[in-house]
Amino acid sequence: IIQGGMVNNNAWVYGGRFEKGSVTKNTVTISGGTVNNIVYGGYSWYGSATGNSVIISSGTVKGDVSGGTVVMDIFRDSSDKGSATSNVIKISGGTITGNVVGGASPKIATDNKIILAKGAAAANLQKATLMGFDEASTHSGNMLTVDGEKGITLATVKNFDVYDFKLGDVENGNVILNLTNDTDLGTADVKVEDASVITGKRKIYLMKLVDGKTLAFTAGDGTTNISEVTQNSEKTATLTKTRKVEKEDNNLVLVDNIAYAFTLAPDVKNEDTLLILSDTGTTEIDK
Repeated sequence: IIQGGMVNNNAWVYGGRFEKGSVTKNTVTISGGTVNNIVYGGYSWYGSATGNSVIISSGTVKGDVSGGTVVMDIFRDSSDKGSATSNVIKISGGTITGNVVGGASPKIATDNKIILAKGAAAANLQKATLMGFDEASTHSGNMLTVDGEKGITLATVKNFDVYDFKLGDVENGNVILNLTNDTDLGTADVKVEDASVITGKRKIYLMKLVDGKTLAFTAGDGTTNISEVTQNSEKTATLTKTRKVEKEDNNLVLVDNIAYAFTLAPDVKNEDTLLILSDTGTTEIDK
């Protein structure tokens, strides 16, 4: 637990370290002070790192941050070792200027998570690159979760299998993540929870890149794409709502479209009503 003071350039911070075996369920908590080097929730040389965590709410880290790291020794038989699994980094404040990696292993990285929690928008992360894993030969389930925050600025994000956005108080045109460097998401699933908070034809920027920077993205099978079709009892009007994540220019956006289709019955009369909207919210129609 670090609440103040300074960890100098020659020292690293470990929740748990074992050079010949596995490290499990260790935690580093930083709520103040300055760390001038690397922070590890768990660090293993020839073993595995499982369930370790780093929690940062304030203070400054000038080096990299890793939830769990495995360093393999090429001179030993490591056929059953080398996994970084279920490690977590939670950020709700502070300053980080290095790479932030959920789980680092040259072999296997699964189910590691970075959480940008409430307060992360006020954190100084402009120089930080967030990664679910780092050069793992096998990976799955590594996730970046944005938990109800918006207006967070990062250098970039990469090496996540899943991007999970839990929408909080958002309005049309809001930006969740501002990214200042070129970004390659590869093939990833994008989940958007509570997407119903945006109504009408609206657009939320899940990721917005600064001018001149590029975004590469291929949607995975789990990318949000929801359609709802309803029809009134007389079948004279059909309402279709579609929410989908898509790449637009060099941004990743959540678009909410509403389409109306009207069928006129032979007995329709002057001033007949085809569709009654019971919702008291605002209905936006593009003519």
